[in-house]
Amino acid sequence: MKDSNQRFVELKNKDTYKCDILDVKNGTYSGKENISPTPVSPQSALFIKDRYCISNEAFHELSVVSNLPSSNKVKKLAYKMNSKFEICETPSGIVGVQQSLHSRLIFLYISTS
Repeated sequence: MKDSNQRFVELKNKDTYKCDILDVKNGTYSGKENISPTPVSPQSALFIKDRYCISNEAFHELSVVSNLPSSNKVKKLAYKMNSKFEICETPSGIVGVQQSLHSRLIFLYISTS
């Protein structure tokens, strides 16, 4: 405890999201209403998934046991975002991808007007 005068400690159960209040001085505790976890947007989940190269299978397992959006929602969002751009393999077997500058500029022009 940071403060020696602190009397109550809140304990949160990660599985049920139920909070218990522990009275340190009296040694008693009482339950509190369930606190629902803060929902994560599919856009944020997709960013984290792509940023850390999390596979679809691993993300599915995480979404089952946490408050992440369903893996199906994230897959649909990724497909929707990827369908906006034409991404081609680079010539001569070089590792990487390429985009057409012309089509990218047209997309940026349309999206800003």
